[in-house]
Amino acid sequence: MNLTIYNTLTRQKDLFEPIEPGRVRMYVCGPTVYDKAHVGHAMSSIVFDIIRRYLEYKGYTVRHVMNYTDVDDKVIRRAEALGTAAILVVGASACPVAVAASVTAFFERENCGQCPPCAVGTANLGRIFRGAESGEARPRDLHDLAEIAGFMYGHGYCAHCRTAAAVATGLAARLGTEIERHVSEGGCPWPGRRHPDPFAPRSPERVALEAALEEQLR
Repeated sequence: MNLTIYNTLTRQKDLFEPIEPGRVRMYVCGPTVYDKAHVGHAMSSIVFDIIRRYLEYKGYTVRHVMNYTDVDDKVIRRAEALGTAAILVVGASACPVAVAASVTAFFERENCGQCPPCAVGTANLGRIFRGAESGEARPRDLHDLAEIAGFMYGHGYCAHCRTAAAVATGLAARLGTEIERHVSEGGCPWPGRRHPDPFAPRSPERVALEAALEEQLR
């Protein structure tokens, strides 16, 4: 029995005739892996796997190629947030807003000074988070942060600027409740928690990281 398939070009069922008799080359657009898996990923895998198996059952030699897209604006935005696949872990003994202030201060210190959106932007992001930590931030500061980060992301010359913007907005979104408490109570609502600066010279976090790097380089 002849095999017919629906041809989207002619909008009708046509007789299936491979370019090379007995051999089928099949390309399938796979998932763009920038976020959590969803049912669409399974559809592209399962449906076309069944088609490949059926063609092989019918006696064809099949070359089935599927791409996994990992270079895309959405991927870049996710990857730039603290680096590819980076995770920021805040211990229960530390004030999360203090850690956020330290992270934004790191971007402020490390900017090269050649890019005005980055130099001015990271200074303002650091100022806002330091104000949040001390409880001196104004209610409008978080709105200003979003505007500053948006300008940095659109006008910065390098990845450092865009990364600082992405990290700052991510921290503000994640720590919204904690920041509000700092501002409303005029300071840290957890006086017993540490206010670490992981990027400061001789901090326990930095000493541990440098020791691990030295061990790897031996």
